[in-house]
Amino acid sequence: MQSRISTNTNLIAFNSGLKLTMDQILPILANAGFKAVDLNFCEMMNPSSPLLKRGDDEEYLEKLERIRDEYGLTFCQCHLPYAKDFSLLGKAGKIAHFRLMARAISFADRLKVECAVIHPIKGTIEDNVSYFKDLESYSKERSCKLAIENMESEDEIGGSDELFTLVKKLGDGYGICLDTGHLNIRGEDFRSFIERCGKLIIATHINDNNGKEDEHLLPGFGNIEWQSVIPLLKASCSSYLNYEAMYFGRNLPSALAESRAAFAHSISPWLLGL
Repeated sequence: MQSRISTNTNLIAFNSGLKLTMDQILPILANAGFKAVDLNFCEMMNPSSPLLKRGDDEEYLEKLERIRDEYGLTFCQCHLPYAKDFSLLGKAGKIAHFRLMARAISFADRLKVECAVIHPIKGTIEDNVSYFKDLESYSKERSCKLAIENMESEDEIGGSDELFTLVKKLGDGYGICLDTGHLNIRGEDFRSFIERCGKLIIATHINDNNGKEDEHLLPGFGNIEWQSVIPLLKASCSSYLNYEAMYFGRNLPSALAESRAAFAHSISPWLLGL
């Protein structure tokens, strides 16, 4: 992990009056110094996304592959789309959701993504076991691992014991994505979480906040004590430290996207050196 820093493409997606897409963002991140990137397939939640239409998706994926190869990037992980509350979807809505997720997973495999971050659904551990088993029936051929993210709300799966139990029940092909901002909001001790989940942590969302709101800030801009968190991660898991700080500078104009990306990369030696 000492030399493994990455970022979600959403780092500079949000700007005042404009939203950038992955194909626009990747060259900026590469020029800022990032060599590994988390692809934000949450773009597929936008009805106008080219990833939703046969033909358009092929052109878009080819573009991402060309950019990856031109800049020597690694697509180390991705973030799958999600339903805000799966339990509220009707039968047709649930089928559409599973098809969307399977489509995103197929894109992850196509682009040689190592693991795909996925949200658990609201409900119990058993509800989630059923959900993931149903998803498997739509994505039988997947090769990437699914990293289940710890969520921040009390009605969602987010505690270390819950995630550990869920992943163990699901077995091979699953792991955990540690979202530091979510854990800070829930108030669970970082040491307890990391020591409990250990090698099951195969992906990270590194972001900061004030412990009350999911602000998605860069490290050092909230109240997380990184000097104690980073050594724990170094000792316990081998995943990238992956920024998910999409609200950092979101009110700035898109003309400053390059500066924002460069600044985010400039603090990585400090973070990796803790």
